[in-house]
Amino acid sequence: MYGGFQDEHPLSNRAVDETSGIVATYVDGAGTTRLITALYSSTSGGHTADNEEAYQAAPASYLRGVAITDRGRGHWKEPTLQRFKKDALTPLRTIRKGELEADWSRFYRWSFEWSMDEISTVVSAYAGQPVGRVLAINVLERGPSGRVLKIEYVTEAGTFTDTKDRIRSSLRFIDASGAPTNLLSTLFFVEPLRDKQTDELLGYAVYGGGFGHGVGMSQVGAVALAEDGRTFDQILRQFYTGIDLVQWY
Repeated sequence: MYGGFQDEHPLSNRAVDETSGIVATYVDGAGTTRLITALYSSTSGGHTADNEEAYQAAPASYLRGVAITDRGRGHWKEPTLQRFKKDALTPLRTIRKGELEADWSRFYRWSFEWSMDEISTVVSAYAGQPVGRVLAINVLERGPSGRVLKIEYVTEAGTFTDTKDRIRSSLRFIDASGAPTNLLSTLFFVEPLRDKQTDELLGYAVYGGGFGHGVGMSQVGAVALAEDGRTFDQILRQFYTGIDLVQWY
């Protein structure tokens, strides 16, 4: 992410100069060499996403989900609610506006809890009408990386559904200033919070991983791979499947 002239640094400028004119290409179904669309996001949460997990688009051969742990090492494990709850979690309610980009590496794992009033407000905003109590939040489908592809909100006013990366704007968390903010990613698990004595529904908790749509390169993962001694071409090929790097000009 380019922060402007005032944020330029001699080392990153050197990287730009030394790779000038090099582009990433792929061969399409007709045999034509084309430039890739080099999508990227902040933090993968351990596994990047196939492009169709996030967007309504045909699968792109070079935008396939790949395993990448938080430090660029280890083996990917199938995400589960139990595993996410055991990991170190950043509580999203403590986040203030402007803090996410300054400290995004903390969002490998995160959590949040809504009260019943809060989740009603969030889902009502998405539905465009008052929905009353949110009776259930059900994940209906997941993609290969574990990201939620389809979700439903069962309310007193009816059932509302959302899909893919748009879910981040329908299931919003409340930051420290009280402002609703898009959920960090769709790599998450939701569970109801109930009173242990009465079983009364008190709200909902979410346990998630990553920051962004998850397609293509993970910025945090790229840093980890660089620290591990990988070269720029190795890092690009890690995230963009089957590409060629060409001195285009």
